[in-house]
Amino acid sequence: MVGMACGDALGAGYEFGGPYPDHMPIEMKGGGAFDWEPGEWTDDTSMAIPLLTLQDRMRSYCLDPVVEQSIDWARDAKDVGNQTRAVLGDARRRSSGASVTDRGVEDEGSAAKAMAAAAAYQQHFPDAAGNGSLMRTVPAGLAGLHGPGAVYAQEQSALTHPHQDAREACALWSSAITHAVLTGELDIRVGLYDTDFFHNTVSSGGVDDDAELAERTETLGIPHRRGRGQPAHPLLPQRVGGPRPPSGLVVHRAHRRPGR
Repeated sequence: MVGMACGDALGAGYEFGGPYPDHMPIEMKGGGAFDWEPGEWTDDTSMAIPLLTLQDRMRSYCLDPVVEQSIDWARDAKDVGNQTRAVLGDARRRSSGASVTDRGVEDEGSAAKAMAAAAAYQQHFPDAAGNGSLMRTVPAGLAGLHGPGAVYAQEQSALTHPHQDAREACALWSSAITHAVLTGELDIRVGLYDTDFFHNTVSSGGVDDDAELAERTETLGIPHRRGRGQPAHPLLPQRVGGPRPPSGLVVHRAHRRPGR
């Protein structure tokens, strides 16, 4: 995360600029389209930090504080992506007008409101599949050291970017991060491999039980492996070319649509 924040701050002054010559010196200079201070990170890191603080609870899908912190951050942030800003604004409005049940509690949490707002945005703009959730997914990859990181990645994406392409991109990148931390190797394809993901995750305590994992992954549209030896998805019955990841590595192969 420190490396991400430093790299983010280094590139902030160059964002939306260029093209730049290959041998141009790069400096931590700030400036750029949003007049960043030298060393100031962008929305990439700002949106990742709330997820990072919830790693221990991410396996319980406790994302309400993430949404609440993101809404507060977006109020006066220098740069917020168009879709992220629209969805968080709608989620804030839904929260301000929340109904109360007969038990005296709100009928749904902040994360559910954000997902509803994101779904409404997606319905209005069906092809919207930006990188707003991908840029913040690093903590899901780190959480993958202890649980189903690709599931976490897809769920955090659904808070603002529910398009299948956006969710799968988050799952693939998060799986690559988990793999890189464990092996020192960068392989963006690792999330496509068949690694007995669900069996390893349940047996390692990544979620409470297999029924919960099946329910969560079904909600997210991720194929659930109900028996060992079965392909996780009919479009990818075997692993993609290349060596299989180390035994026990908790990653998930995101499914692909024909022609994508």
